[in-house]
Amino acid sequence: MAKKGDKITVNFPLEVRRVACNTKVTANLDKVALQRGPIVYCSEGIDFREPRILDILLPDTAAISCKMDTLLNGMITLHAKAYHTQRDSTGQTNLADRIDFKAIPYYAWAQRKPSPMLMWYATTKDAAKPKPAATIANLSKVDGSVNNMSIEAIRDQLFTGRFQ
Repeated sequence: MAKKGDKITVNFPLEVRRVACNTKVTANLDKVALQRGPIVYCSEGIDFREPRILDILLPDTAAISCKMDTLLNGMITLHAKAYHTQRDSTGQTNLADRIDFKAIPYYAWAQRKPSPMLMWYATTKDAAKPKPAATIANLSKVDGSVNNMSIEAIRDQLFTGRFQ
């Protein structure tokens, strides 16, 4: 029988779930979001060796672990092994480096410094936006009158239209 002053501790296990998008959203086919309880997670370039993170492939088989992190006075972050992807000279997407993957709660995004963000993680090579093949255009330094991260899109090799 409980008495006044007794403390009761309840533990609700919060498993990490891979959540698929509605199939009508074709841009997110073969991609998943990560959710733990009611919290959705995302990744920021600041947490990776290379800040370009759109090329990350998180395999369906990757074991995802939770860790208490000191970011912003404490939060649970997600960790796994993932891959960078790279396009070769024939246009094929290949797995490149195996990397340490980290995701933070979506509410904590953009609280440290400007950095690319990713919430929908590719689970197949075709769904990833791979690093471009090493060409003279890709390896060149890009500069312009407005120098921000979007200027880098000039060399991402994702243009699918035709020049007039």
